[in-house]
Amino acid sequence: MYIQNISQLRKQCEEIVLETHKQLVKQDKLFAAFIKKMPSESRLEHLVHYQLERLMDEMDLYLKEEPKNRQATIYALLYSGLQSLSTDQQDNLKNSLQINDVTPESLMPIFVDKGLKESIEILRRIAGPKIYEAIPSILFFLTKKQTQSSGNRTEVANPLPDFLLSPLLINPFILKGRALLVNYHHKSIKKRLLPFFLFQITFLSYAESEEVEEEDRLIHLWMSRSTAYKDLHYHSNLLEMQHIETSDSLNKAENKLTEIENRMNQEKKLILEEKEKIKGALTYIDIRALKISDAFTRLSEQYENSQRTIRDIESLKRSDRLETSVMKQVSTKLMNMTASLDILSEKRRSDYLLSLMVEEVITSENDFKDAEKANIKRSTATIDRLAEMKRTVFKEKERCRAKISRIENQQEGVMKKLQTLEKTNKGLKEWLTVGEKQ
Repeated sequence: MYIQNISQLRKQCEEIVLETHKQLVKQDKLFAAFIKKMPSESRLEHLVHYQLERLMDEMDLYLKEEPKNRQATIYALLYSGLQSLSTDQQDNLKNSLQINDVTPESLMPIFVDKGLKESIEILRRIAGPKIYEAIPSILFFLTKKQTQSSGNRTEVANPLPDFLLSPLLINPFILKGRALLVNYHHKSIKKRLLPFFLFQITFLSYAESEEVEEEDRLIHLWMSRSTAYKDLHYHSNLLEMQHIETSDSLNKAENKLTEIENRMNQEKKLILEEKEKIKGALTYIDIRALKISDAFTRLSEQYENSQRTIRDIESLKRSDRLETSVMKQVSTKLMNMTASLDILSEKRRSDYLLSLMVEEVITSENDFKDAEKANIKRSTATIDRLAEMKRTVFKEKERCRAKISRIENQQEGVMKKLQTLEKTNKGLKEWLTVGEKQ
């Protein structure tokens, strides 16, 4: 149930009490018998009174083992709960106990004789549930060792934490005398926790004569916290959407960069192919007849000289089979090896000169190989355009990466706030989930 107003809050609380009451009736035969003696009380009063009786049974057992001075301290704490009695209530108490004055001297012997549980029950009939305010302080002293609390000391700064976690409170309600093991009857322990939690929640308000919190204030407090949680949850979802969108943009940018790189490589390959065509043509024509540029003419002369050098070196190579002596055969082999290396070096020089001549052809106004030159020019322009696109897309890629980093930092901050709210306000996450489904 998604709580939005006070009536829904009341309904939810009633359902929790009803379910807890049913479970305890099934689990505990003593409780089932107890409620038959209290037909006029509400289910919540059944749960609180029954657990109080169980608690006082435990307290009585502990008190009997205490020395006299510590017992006096315990009963002094019980007496302190009578300080706020009205005149009529004091008269009723005197008549009920047949005493002349409501003083420690007259009450202490009665308390000791009747025991803690019966004494509290007698006082409750006169003072009402307010007498239960003394129980946390009494329990505090009972569960503390004598070295930790003076036998005559009756002031307790804040006994509630010790009271709510006291073994005297936990043992009869949850463990029923058994040791708590992590995997021991896990579901059974969970069920036994429900009445105990209700007791913890309602005990203070039950003992108080006035309500601890007004209902409207309580629902307003819950709604303000749930609204803050929902706002953070909405912000978290918004950041997640931004993260998804930005990640998608980053992927698109990376894919676009890959596509641009592939296209640039294709255009570069086309340029190399066109240059090879021009280079091949230059090797089969009379390059001296071409009027390309002065630089081309000089390069062509160097190229022809290089070609002659290659032919001259090749002509010097001889076959060692014509030699009869071993020394001459070895000498001829060495000369031929040297000549081969010289030829290889000169061929590289010739190819380099030819490549420079191709560049001169490409940049010239001569109509030699116009088709190849046009293809190279077109591919070069395409590469320039793609390079500009690459720079733009790369900037977009870096922008997306930076944005994702900022979003992830914000997500981490929001998640920490959500986790803090979930820890300090149990049920927020579950209520939001239920509210979204409705």
